[in-house]
Amino acid sequence: DHIDSNKVIVSSYLSKRSSKTHQWKKRWVVLRNCQLSYYKDSSEHKANKVINRANLQSFSRIPDNQKYHFAIYTNNKVLHFKTLEKAVYKNWILALEEFFKENAEEDEIEDKEGKSSDKIKTKENEDEEEDGDEEDGDQNSSQKSQNLVSLSSNSLSQLHPSQGTRQSLVMSVKRTNSYADEYSEEDEYLIEMGHLLRLRKRYNQWKRFYIVLTNKKLYFYKSESISKVYKVIDVRNIIDVIELDPMSRSKQWCLLIITPLKRIRFCASSEEEMIKWLSSLKAII
Repeated sequence: DHIDSNKVIVSSYLSKRSSKTHQWKKRWVVLRNCQLSYYKDSSEHKANKVINRANLQSFSRIPDNQKYHFAIYTNNKVLHFKTLEKAVYKNWILALEEFFKENAEEDEIEDKEGKSSDKIKTKENEDEEEDGDEEDGDQNSSQKSQNLVSLSSNSLSQLHPSQGTRQSLVMSVKRTNSYADEYSEEDEYLIEMGHLLRLRKRYNQWKRFYIVLTNKKLYFYKSESISKVYKVIDVRNIIDVIELDPMSRSKQWCLLIITPLKRIRFCASSEEEMIKWLSSLKAII
């Protein structure tokens, strides 16, 4: 198993973009079953960086003016690579597709194994958060409504919303989904939330929204009070999400969500915020 995990899937020289200077530097990049690493040269004497398989989230092709450009998303970073050779680019894309397909299959097996125990824990946590604020009513419909959203303790501890915001969020998403989707019996749960600027192309204006991402939907609210949902996108309709080059001096950390009908541009307040949203969105599409 150890020998197999160190097996090289693909390796070649690629140009890597510096996250600080945005300059491209030539690196020897190696994707193994267990990790991604890059070096100054092909002797592989000393790695500049090693990223374990568990921290590799996804990848995407970047359609810009850079030839054969792609990005690899980790749990806390976006790594940009490019090459001038079509064959090298094709090898990397095929290798990454296979690598992340295997990752997804392994995660699915783990999820199935832990699903029943997680469901019990999540339900207990939800009851504690709601603290009896639910109005009395028909038990079956109340139970059905409760099962539409399960905010896991892990998600909540990472997000640290206030108690009031947390309860409002649960209730708001429940109201929005009062008619449950037929396509999945899986409970809806919170993944990420926060403020983003959205570009209104028609007016060339940026508008601030409070965005809530669950495993099923992307919700747009006009404010953090989340009293009324402004727009909802089903995550099944999100084809891709990619990092964009800075759109202006003040709009440095931008990303693009691609759906069959629209391309939606967002701007985050910092690089950390942008990476957080890229990683969260990439993980569910």
